[in-house]
Amino acid sequence: MAQVTVQQLAEVVGASAERLLTQMKEAGLPHSEAAEAVSDEDKQTLLAHLKQSHGESTDAPRRITLKRKTLSTLRTPGSQGRKAVNVEVRKKRTYVKRAPEELVAEAAEEETVAAAGSAAAEAAAAEVVAAEAEAAVVAAKVEAAAAEAAAEPVLEEDLVNIDPEILRQRAAARRKLKDAEDTAARQAAIAARKAEQEQQQAAAAEVRAQKEPAGQTTEKAREGVKRPKRLHDAPTTTEDQRRKQQRARLGRAPAGRGKQRGHNLSLSDLDSAESGRGRRRGGRKKMRATHEEHSKHGFELPTEKKTQEVELADMISVSELAQQMAVKSGAVIKELMKLGVMATINQMIDQDTATLVVEELGHAVKLVSADALEERLEE
Repeated sequence: MAQVTVQQLAEVVGASAERLLTQMKEAGLPHSEAAEAVSDEDKQTLLAHLKQSHGESTDAPRRITLKRKTLSTLRTPGSQGRKAVNVEVRKKRTYVKRAPEELVAEAAEEETVAAAGSAAAEAAAAEVVAAEAEAAVVAAKVEAAAAEAAAEPVLEEDLVNIDPEILRQRAAARRKLKDAEDTAARQAAIAARKAEQEQQQAAAAEVRAQKEPAGQTTEKAREGVKRPKRLHDAPTTTEDQRRKQQRARLGRAPAGRGKQRGHNLSLSDLDSAESGRGRRRGGRKKMRATHEEHSKHGFELPTEKKTQEVELADMISVSELAQQMAVKSGAVIKELMKLGVMATINQMIDQDTATLVVEELGHAVKLVSADALEERLEE
């Protein structure tokens, strides 16, 4: 805004230049003549002085409330079509200006909190440094004590004076060493047992191969399988043969000559016929008794338990193991449960577990490699 003189400002305000100069002097402005220029800052200073002199407060409002109203239309479906509904949304927001005293107090409080936080951080850092130094000293003492203990044998009466932490560390080291030794011994025992079984089986197979030829082995294997007893053979007499035998017993001729023979029957023929019928009835009773006797001493299930030779690879399923032993899968699962192994019919078990199950059920074990089938094909 362009600057104006005191005279021009007096004309705009509607007051005399002398009165305006007096008010400006009261406001603290350095103007003394009507021709001097008046800036915008001078005008604001003069205005604030005049308001204060008239009892008005120059402070800005501390609380400002803003209200806003928004109108919108919402269409809702109805029985007679869509219906428009006017929706009015009112929003109100209030801003509060904080007093300078409050701002100064808040700033001072923040500075106090920051100073306290920095002091606490410095104290914590000092404590950490002290703790690290103390830990280093303790570690040095522990290492020195351990070196001394390793260099010199510790007597039983001197164990009381040793640090408990060192004793715990030594005990843990001894436990780890013992566990490692036990594991190595167990693995060595398992390997030795497997090697011994393989040697025994190889030696037994070699002895059998030397003693028995292949043909005798096959015949003995066939004889070892028990066959069920057969019932008596059913009569193979046909209907025509039975009729011919009946005619022969009655003394009649074959077909074609029966008429000539029928008129010449005698009492002896009738007696022989009656006796033949009696013998036939008696023969049927005897045949029935013989059939009952044969049925009584018919097929019986073998009661002797057979020992199977089970081939075990690295892994085998429960069903395959049961099939090789000719037992039900439930029996194998029951033996596994006795050994503390929960398995299903299709689950794979290792060679050691399968060996224990086979031995518990009274069968022989034959350990084979995983590629035994390929080796057989190559041979």
